Amino acid sequence: MIQIKDRSLLAADPDQMARSNPKRSIVLSADNRELQVGALGWILIQEILPTQITVGFREVAEKRRKISEARGTGRTEVLGKPVPVVIGPGAHAFALDRHHWLRGLLEDGVAEARVLVVDSLSSLEEADFWRALELRGWCHPFGADGLRLGHEAIPMAIGQLVDDPFRSLASALRRRGGFAKDSALFSEFRWADFLRQRIDLKRVTHDFEGALDEALQVSRLVTPLALQARRRRVQLSAVAAPPGGRKTCGG
Repeated sequence: MIQIKDRSLLAADPDQMARSNPKRSIVLSADNRELQVGALGWILIQEILPTQITVGFREVAEKRRKISEARGTGRTEVLGKPVPVVIGPGAHAFALDRHHWLRGLLEDGVAEARVLVVDSLSSLEEADFWRALELRGWCHPFGADGLRLGHEAIPMAIGQLVDDPFRSLASALRRRGGFAKDSALFSEFRWADFLRQRIDLKRVTHDFEGALDEALQVSRLVTPLALQARRRRVQLSAVAAPPGGRKTCGG
C-alpha cells in the first residue's frame, strides 16, 4: 500500500521550512528522481505538469496582475511562494496546487517557479500513479463542462490548460465574501460546479459582474458540507459508470 511520506508537508509553511533549513533550497535538475521529500527548489514552468484540466482564464488574469505588480515593485518574495509538487513517472514534477499562479507566471514571461516536493511516486507505473493521486484527492480530471474525464485528458503542460469560466466566478465569489477559503485541494471547483448548475454560461461570459451578483445570492443556499457531499456523489457515479465509457482518473 502506498503511503504519503509526510502529510504535514501539504499544510506546512514552505518559507518557514526554507528559513529553518536553508540546505533544502536547491535548484532542480532535469532528473528529479533523487530529490528528497521536503526539498525546495526552482524548476522551469514548462517542465511542470498539471493535475487538472481547467483553470479560469479571468482568474489567471487576476494572478498575472498581481505578478506584474510584484515584479514592478521589486517584491520578489511574492514570486517565490512555492508550488507543491509530487515527483511522478519519468521523474516529472506534477503540480498539486496553484495552477492559476503557474499559468499567470508563464503568461507574464517568468520562466521558473519555486516548488516544494511533498512526495515522490516516480517508481510507479503511469496507471498506478494516477490511481494513487485519485485516492489522495491530488488530481481533478473534470472538463470545462464539469463532466469527469480520464487522466489522459489532463494536459501535458501548464500552457495547455483550458478555460472554465465558472472557476473564475468561484474565485471572484470567494473574494466577495460568498464563502470562506478552504485549504483542501481543488475546493473552489466544488463551488464552480455548484454555480454551473444555477447560472447561465452566457451571463458569466458576457456579464461577469451581473453573474457575480447572482452568485452571491445563490451562495446562501449551500453549505460546505453539502458541496463536499455533492462532489463525492459525482465521483462515485463516475467510477461506477463513466459517461460515454471514458476512463476515470487512475483507471
